[in-house]
Amino acid sequence: MSSAETKQALLHTAFTMVRDHGVGAVTARALAREAGVNQALVYYHFGSLDDLLVEACAEATEALVARYAPALDEVTSLGQLLSVADRISADGRESGDVRLLAQVVAAAHLDERYTGILARCLPTWYDAVDRAAERVLVAQGLDRALAATDVARLASVAMVGMLLLDGRDGRSADLSMQASRRLGGRLERLLRRVPVAVRQRVLR
Repeated sequence: MSSAETKQALLHTAFTMVRDHGVGAVTARALAREAGVNQALVYYHFGSLDDLLVEACAEATEALVARYAPALDEVTSLGQLLSVADRISADGRESGDVRLLAQVVAAAHLDERYTGILARCLPTWYDAVDRAAERVLVAQGLDRALAATDVARLASVAMVGMLLLDGRDGRSADLSMQASRRLGGRLERLLRRVPVAVRQRVLR
């Protein structure tokens, strides 16, 4: 196995172990055993187990964002944004990338060592949602009243929260998503009754 293949094997194994068992279940010894390599190679390639986990999670997050980036790039309304969120929620039950991110969020809640992983991964997701949120706010004449970055963070945190809930209580996650759709639909109907020029003047 070449050096590049060994590194990729360690990343893939870390991804699988975190996704299936949680961050706390990953040790250098167990990881090396599952990957079929010497434990010393964990430190040779990544410096530390934590750095390996950061890179594995960052790679998975980039793959997740890449999967939904085309759909997010077409979003111009709240309804479309919620539709993409709905797809992510549905796909999340099967997607290893989404389950891994949810596992990291859960681990960071219990152990501050893992907050560094979130600090590396979540901005990638925020940036993708931020661009969609900016287009929605401009289209709706709300860009002077609301910051796209705030909307992106709220939407991202809500989505991750629902994915975490889905892992424990699928019915509650479904009800939360339904409530989001109802709220989004009502807000869009309300906005359609108020001309964009009026919204901008009132919210200036």
